Amino acid sequence: MTRGAVHHHFKSKTDLLQDALVFGWLAYSERLLAHLERTSSATQRLRDFIAEYITLLDEDERFKALAANTVLIAPAALGPSAAQSHAIDHWRNAITAALAEAQPPGPIPAELASRLIITLILGLTAAAIWRPADIPNPEHAPTMAARLTSAVVTPSPEPRQNT
Repeated sequence: MTRGAVHHHFKSKTDLLQDALVFGWLAYSERLLAHLERTSSATQRLRDFIAEYITLLDEDERFKALAANTVLIAPAALGPSAAQSHAIDHWRNAITAALAEAQPPGPIPAELASRLIITLILGLTAAAIWRPADIPNPEHAPTMAARLTSAVVTPSPEPRQNT
């Protein structure tokens, strides 16, 4: 697009940023959330979702830029965004639904576990920008996702009682 065309379609840089983020997340959200809608076990769906997110952060420069702009640039440029909040709520609701289907249920309530997973995703995104070496390699993503998922899905053993 020419500069004139950009100015014709967008009133400001913030409008351009907002629309670019919405456009970018449409495809990636569909791709990521598809993992949560499969017919495999709830635990496997969550593992696949987290592993895919980690892999995208490492291998897909467009995704990394989109995630970075969403987490680091957009809040400062756009302020609190109802659209961003709605999108995160949508992801959290999909994660909560998958966690609620886990049998047996995990050691913490599904709603709290989904908030922890969202926090993990936001933290991974920040790490991908500030400390990319801390992001696991895609080959390690399934193992890391399995460990993280088991922490919120697999019931903890009953504590031993001293006699």
